Amino acid sequence: LGYCNMYAFAGTYHEGKHGCKDFLLRHIESCAPKFHAVAKAVASERRKCLVMVSRGSGYRAALDVLRQAAAAARPPFAVASMDEYTEFNCAANVRGQRFLCLVADTFHCGEGVSFNAVRAVHLVDVPPHPTVLAQQCG
Repeated sequence: LGYCNMYAFAGTYHEGKHGCKDFLLRHIESCAPKFHAVAKAVASERRKCLVMVSRGSGYRAALDVLRQAAAAARPPFAVASMDEYTEFNCAANVRGQRFLCLVADTFHCGEGVSFNAVRAVHLVDVPPHPTVLAQQCG
């Protein structure tokens, strides 16, 4: 078993003809091992966290995998996308009461974007350069 984000090109992650979305979501552990590991960690740690992944390596799939894991967890929790960035960062969500996890696109959030009160960061993609790693880790 390889340790990759997902078994298929991210552009094929859709519900249409020749899409792999349904299959991947039914076989997460074997088709998206890294996303599966991150989802397990987020669900078990239960700390406000940030998951950074690029769109080209499966951002949408990672968001769906984490939301599926969140719905199955007991108690369930919510996973935010960048559309809910403001709500994730607000004072009322300081401990993840509303959104426990935010999935962020590394390209848009690598520099100049702050994430408040985050207790864990999961970098799904290997940063291409040491300075990018330093920026992502704050």
